[in-house]
Amino acid sequence: MLNTDLFVWVLFGVFLLIGIGLFLVVMGTVLRRGPFGINTDVPNCPKCGAKVSVIRIPRSASQFLWGGFTCECGCEMDKWGREFRTIER
Repeated sequence: MLNTDLFVWVLFGVFLLIGIGLFLVVMGTVLRRGPFGINTDVPNCPKCGAKVSVIRIPRSASQFLWGGFTCECGCEMDKWGREFRTIER
């Protein structure tokens, strides 16, 4: 039949990975930094102060994977509203 010891260890490993992932998401959300948190607020641009659009169109792979915005003034920010690059126009 099925080796129960192996099944228990695989199940333990799966739950451990899920637990680590949940821990990272909760800590990122509470601390409001890092790529793993969830931000439900729409940030203002740190350069010009304008509110960014609620509908997000990613302009880079980093924005697509981890969230982020590009303001009309060319300022790129992470999902928490902190500037990380400015595009010269």
